[in-house]
This record gives sequence, C-alpha cells and structure tokens, in this order.
Amino acid sequence: MVSSSHEALHRIFQQEPGLFARVARNRGVAFPPPMTATELSTDLTETRPLERRVTRCTTQAADLWRRLMAVDLSFFQSQTAQQLRAEGRAEGQAKGILVLLSHRGVEVTEGDRDRIAGCGDPEVLSLWFTRAITATSAAEVFAETAG
Repeated sequence: MVSSSHEALHRIFQQEPGLFARVARNRGVAFPPPMTATELSTDLTETRPLERRVTRCTTQAADLWRRLMAVDLSFFQSQTAQQLRAEGRAEGQAKGILVLLSHRGVEVTEGDRDRIAGCGDPEVLSLWFTRAITATSAAEVFAETAG
C-alpha cells in the first residue's frame, strides 16, 4: 500500500514537474542521458502501480528510486513545526470561542476579538471557551478567578 508521504510527494511532483529535477540535482543524483522512453498510463484505474514497475528495473534504478522517494520527516518533529502546530491549535480555539459567543448572541467588541485572537495560551483559551458556554457578556468570559 502506498504511504501518505509517498502520495503527497507524487501529487507535488505532478503539479510542479520541474521540482523533481531540482530535488534530484540537490540530492546529488546524476541522471544518465535517456536512451529510450516509455509512455506511462495516467489511468487512475490502472492495476499495475508505478512502484512495481520501477522495482522490477535493475538494482541501480531501484536504489535510485528509493533515494529519490526518501522523505525527510525531521521538519515535522522540529521545534518550529511544533510551534506552528501549537499556534494553529490556539487560532482554532480562539475562532471556536468567537463562533460560540456569536451564536449565543453575546456582544463582542473589537477589543474583545483582538484579546481572544491574540491569546496563545491553550489553558486560558480552554477556560474562556468553558466560560463562553454560559456567559451572557464578554466580561464574564474574561473574569478573573478569585484565589
């Protein structure tokens, strides 16, 4: 079965064919000049996947295919990627609070919107969401807790 990372690369290279050559050059892969060319079917119902045809090629071609299709997943584990995911979750929580307040008919000023949208603390946003479920004003959402 084709992995999701392989499918993503396949779609990227379909939409940006020149990217394949640039990636290959940057990975130090030298392509010999083509001697023959075979047209591959673009039929989506094809029963013989391209991967099988490539792995039937010579060992050298199969090794080349594996190197080209190797996916560097380190970005998805990096601190930058984790920060981007956290920002995305916070943005989603903020939108959820604003939608909830809007559907409940609670008036929200532009300042309140900016405060909610600008908050990046998931715990605070979770607290505000819980309060927004029953709040009758934005002030109740932001009320400081005693203690």
